[in-house]
Amino acid sequence: MATPEPRSDMVLLDAMSDELELINIGGAGGRMTETADAAVSRLAREINIVLGRLDDAERCTRTALEEQRRVGADAAHALRTPVAALRAELEEARMNPGRTDLDGLLSRTLGAVDRLQEVIRELRLLADPPKPSGDGDAVDLAALVETELSRCVSTRPLVLSGGTGVFVTADRCRLRRALAIMLRHARRHTGGAIYVRVRQSGGIAELSLAAGPAPEGRMPSDTCRLDTARTDRCLGLGSVWGIAHALDGAFTVQGTPCGGSRLLLRLPLAPAS
Repeated sequence: MATPEPRSDMVLLDAMSDELELINIGGAGGRMTETADAAVSRLAREINIVLGRLDDAERCTRTALEEQRRVGADAAHALRTPVAALRAELEEARMNPGRTDLDGLLSRTLGAVDRLQEVIRELRLLADPPKPSGDGDAVDLAALVETELSRCVSTRPLVLSGGTGVFVTADRCRLRRALAIMLRHARRHTGGAIYVRVRQSGGIAELSLAAGPAPEGRMPSDTCRLDTARTDRCLGLGSVWGIAHALDGAFTVQGTPCGGSRLLLRLPLAPAS
């Protein structure tokens, strides 16, 4: 009895199996070859779609791991300075107890503790990301900013301008946190009045804070590196960038012609009711 000839589609499937095994050995980026056979070619296309999704998932995982390492490095850098200041103050007081100004020591160490608390709050914010866009409430950004500024105690003038009824879909608490970080940064690294503006442009809501240069000079350029947030003074702005990114928005730091800076948070407007 003669042995039947193997079916051509089985041969093609065996070839596809061999090719898929080579792709698995070779790593990400490999794709199946489409053939003249319509059914097998359709299967190859479906497999390539799955391979593409796996490649995307692998890239996202690598990015998340790298970001986790960067956040750890940022945290270590941000915590090192106040901890070192606390140690230096306390060691000096222990070596010279009779010459220690207790009030001055307490004031300086409490200042370092305040900075530690700020860093810890920002790290908790990074560890607990905001809700994705569309999962929050419709928040009137203009009203929220006006309310928060009315509660703010500042030695510098705060000038608010812009429209009303600028709604975004977001977590109200995180918007307050973003505004607080932006205000704190403006107070530390700029001078003169702080001009706060809320407006809508097309389908985008904009919250901006602008002020002149600080008395000691222009704002350091490294504070503009929001993608990496490598410095102690930029960790807070990195949190704002993370909030904006999770809400499909953007956050930038821009220089002004007079040498000051402008912080700009841009978020999509909430869908019309």
